[in-house]
Amino acid sequence: MAKVFSAIICIVTSVIAGCNNPGSEAVLLQTGAYTLSPADYEFAGSNAQYRSMTARQLEDRLVEEGRILAFAMDHRYDTISLLQRQLEYAMRYYASSVDGYVWNREVKPLLKVTADEIREAYARRSTEYLLEFIRFSNEEQLKRYFASTPLVNTAKEFHALRRKTKADPVIQYYSVFHRYPFYPSGVYSGKMARPRAGDAWGPFETPSGYYVMHVAEERKVTQRPFEQEQGLIREELLNALREKYILESQRQILQETRPHIHREALAGIAAKVNTMERKWPGVDSGLVLMEYHFRGKQHHYTAADFMEFVQCQPMFTGSLSEPQDIKKMLHAYLISISLFARAQQLGIEQDTAYQQFRKRYQQGIFITHYKRQHIYPNISIREGEMESYYRGHSSDFTCFATATILVSRYPDIQSAFEGRRLLMEKPPTEAGRVEVRVKDTTCSEAVIAAVSKLEPGAVSVPVPENGYYWIISLVSKSGVMPMPYKYARKSIRELLFSQKEKTLIAELETEYPVKVNHIAAYLAKSK
Repeated sequence: MAKVFSAIICIVTSVIAGCNNPGSEAVLLQTGAYTLSPADYEFAGSNAQYRSMTARQLEDRLVEEGRILAFAMDHRYDTISLLQRQLEYAMRYYASSVDGYVWNREVKPLLKVTADEIREAYARRSTEYLLEFIRFSNEEQLKRYFASTPLVNTAKEFHALRRKTKADPVIQYYSVFHRYPFYPSGVYSGKMARPRAGDAWGPFETPSGYYVMHVAEERKVTQRPFEQEQGLIREELLNALREKYILESQRQILQETRPHIHREALAGIAAKVNTMERKWPGVDSGLVLMEYHFRGKQHHYTAADFMEFVQCQPMFTGSLSEPQDIKKMLHAYLISISLFARAQQLGIEQDTAYQQFRKRYQQGIFITHYKRQHIYPNISIREGEMESYYRGHSSDFTCFATATILVSRYPDIQSAFEGRRLLMEKPPTEAGRVEVRVKDTTCSEAVIAAVSKLEPGAVSVPVPENGYYWIISLVSKSGVMPMPYKYARKSIRELLFSQKEKTLIAELETEYPVKVNHIAAYLAKSK
């Protein structure tokens, strides 16, 4: 299924919990024409975003959001075309995501690993392989070296390619020790099922680019007892199976929709995009980027359609200035409309849970639209304002003083996650040892934030740093000190922004006073 199956995005957790059901249940909260029911409140309490709040904080948030929704109802936000389209895109995204409607009904039941498969995998993991990769991030890079060159099939051909690409700064090389089931690379290359030292093959395509691989060596390793490994093995086998279904579904949908991409048109809009404003000055909105087949008809996908996709799609990955990334976005669009059509066949629009989700998501869109129109343009945070706040509240921002970390660097996020999984099995070497002194402020904010969250022996998620992705293993950290302004700045800006946002939203109180508020009484009764 769509690569967006990598888990439904965090915007879902930002959707407000209220669902307007006047008259169907007792009203806990009413502002203007907006009402909040007990069921709405319970949903809020279980939502990840609200779960960490106190009862009072949650009540204040719901009152604040209720005023915005009352404004939205009075001003007919439900008739605004852009917001309607954003909701349509979001529902397609929901239907085509991991743990979304189609996935849970058609794929999740198939994700099973037997005890025999786990034992077979354990036996095969007694051998570890040193794998070398040459990565081409897009098709253009690949064609520079494979335009007239046959596929790589031998170690000799791999080393020849390595010599040719070594001086090219955009072509990445890395090596990693790996064991069966070789997730995720093994999903995209069937030849990895039974590798031997000296094998080489490629290129093969993955979501993060094109790879050529060489098995540099193999060696026996001492395994932990089966009981200690079986949980990890089961997880890797399930991940590989999940990725396999995603890949197969993608391929099937693209075969059915038969997209014909106009490369020159993609290059044209990529060259003219203003990435900061997400606008395309000088681009003809009728420019055809792609033809495809859907529901028995041929369709044209234009620049206007793509601009709408960028404006309405809940999440997409890649750069708007890279033609190859735009191509992946067009494929994501085809996958989403195809899977939503499948969801409609399965009865999604009659599903009560979907209907509730849709209403709540729509309210989240209304809140965001209100803030973009009436709140955000009226908020500015000056540097001097943040510095002044820091001087008066520096003791509120503390962190560790020193730390010793082991850093493993990777060229892309996929290899970083792959490396992280291996590091959790086997500690990293001392080669990447780094001493961190917070007061020196030489590390980035992202590194300091990652180290702050780790306990000794723990391994971080990928951290972007200087063009690479770092996996940080914490050896030790000690001391407590005031956080330098460089590291506190982001938190201070967010705090000041939140304060000003609340002040502006509070101006709705005159027009939308609270008519009913039984939340405290409801909580007391619930206890």
